[in-house]
Amino acid sequence: MFCTPEPPEEYTTAHTNLLNFRGKVLTDLVGGRVIAGLDAGHASMLKYKNLIDGLGVTPYLFGRVQEYALALKFKGIDVDTGGIRRVKGEYVGGTADYPLQPPYQVPRRPLPQVDVFSYTPVTDLDMLDKANAGSLRSFVLIRCPSGTFRETPDAENAIYDYYELYPTSRYGKKWHIVNPNPSISDWDSFEGEEVKLDRALVKAGTYDNYEYYVSLWFDCLALGMGAIKQSNLILVRCDKSSGAFDIHFSIAGQTVSSAYHNLYGTWKWTDREVGFANLAENITVEVPYEPTWLNHFDVIISVNDVIMGTTNPIPDTYTHPAYTDLIVTAYPNVGYKFKHWERDATIVSVTNPYTLRMLKDYTLKAVFEPL
Repeated sequence: MFCTPEPPEEYTTAHTNLLNFRGKVLTDLVGGRVIAGLDAGHASMLKYKNLIDGLGVTPYLFGRVQEYALALKFKGIDVDTGGIRRVKGEYVGGTADYPLQPPYQVPRRPLPQVDVFSYTPVTDLDMLDKANAGSLRSFVLIRCPSGTFRETPDAENAIYDYYELYPTSRYGKKWHIVNPNPSISDWDSFEGEEVKLDRALVKAGTYDNYEYYVSLWFDCLALGMGAIKQSNLILVRCDKSSGAFDIHFSIAGQTVSSAYHNLYGTWKWTDREVGFANLAENITVEVPYEPTWLNHFDVIISVNDVIMGTTNPIPDTYTHPAYTDLIVTAYPNVGYKFKHWERDATIVSVTNPYTLRMLKDYTLKAVFEPL
């Protein structure tokens, strides 16, 4: 069990450092707004809190424990996930005198206090929130022979390149089972919340862009003949865009091919044996569902030289929901011509305009050259 009665020393140190850091940031931010005569009320404070919480300040120790627990759960072993702990900031309704720390450059004033911390157990593996996207991505990887894609791999060894997928959406759904494994022939459907992860990559030596998808269900129900057949299932289904060649996915150490639409999962085939296996040939959704969460991604559009040309939309940072198809056009100035597009520093197209599907945060650069 990972549950501990008292916070360990690593937590105490991280907690102290975090308080000091947040105190300074909040002092600077709020002090600056007071000087400028801007609003520093509850809504603004929560905005600052969300900004600071997004800096990844959860101590490394607890992130790793959470990862190990998820890896074991994929193998059907639940290692007291309710005992895994995390640090979180929360607004508790009180006030504090801001700026928090001397020297006070402006008159102090009471404001809603958001830099309050609690140390609480997580009741379940909360791997579906955007805040935990990094932990989730570390378990869902594209695995392919070295040099398969143009993009620099997120990890590699002598044989394989590995690319992370990014959480884009989640849905509450009911799925009907198509051609189930004989061992579960009396199962007819699954119910739960699906998390979808995506990644777009360009094949080496070409400008062919392919998309790969993984759907995950955590702690869902298997139903059949009007009864619950099994609960707390983890299910995996992999897919790819039309025309994409096949690769393998590495999911918490389990290897799954994109060549099949099969559904895989952790399930009990006897009272005591648990494993990760193929459950069905396919699944179909009962009715369309609206997403319960849709990720939003940033794209930074730029040019290699503003003297040579510009783009539409103009170079800047833009935020769009996942799956948005953003059309970007390059406009060379007189005496110059468009050369190519670079997505995350990788040449991905020589066609103008370029359509970027928002599946992660991107940088997109239009490159021009003299005539």
